[in-house]
Amino acid sequence: MSKYRNTITLILSAISIMVSVAALCRTYPHTSDLGMDYQGVIVGILALLVTAVIGLNIYTLVDFKRATKEVEALKRKLHTDSNTNLALGFNSAFMIYHYLSTGKSPLGLDYELIRSGLLCLKYLSETDNIEACNAIVKNIKLSMQELKTIEITKQQKEELVSLILDIKNHRLIDGFQDVVHLVSCIVPEVRHPLPCGVS
Repeated sequence: MSKYRNTITLILSAISIMVSVAALCRTYPHTSDLGMDYQGVIVGILALLVTAVIGLNIYTLVDFKRATKEVEALKRKLHTDSNTNLALGFNSAFMIYHYLSTGKSPLGLDYELIRSGLLCLKYLSETDNIEACNAIVKNIKLSMQELKTIEITKQQKEELVSLILDIKNHRLIDGFQDVVHLVSCIVPEVRHPLPCGVS
């Protein structure tokens, strides 16, 4: 309530000052007795106000251009991210169809299985959906433990570790450390039996 009272007081004060200045100017437009020219004072005040308004407009224009550049940069980033996600999705579909058609997986089914799960976990963790992340971690653990052997290259293991490092809020995700442990147990270029001690 005091905010409105202060606003009304400020408006009434401004109106009273304007009426007082108008009355003074009408009564004493130019008097040599006072040694002061009210018309000159009014012109000076108006010049100051016009300068302030022009300065504010320039500042607003510059600020608007900066905001426009930020919006454009964000738009480009969103476009790139959405295209990357689409490409990853189509790549996974391509790998599945390639395997179904030829019976061979170019990158290895073991790697694709773990990578798909970790990518899903990465993107879900960015949305702060911890409940869904917990379900994904449970499925990754189950899938990795059901594999009798896992065969991946050193580069593929490095990519899996990189994906793990990109996962946000990992401290809040139940069983995340178990997934890290399972991935760290994989020896590249060797058909590695799992599980390695995670229940």
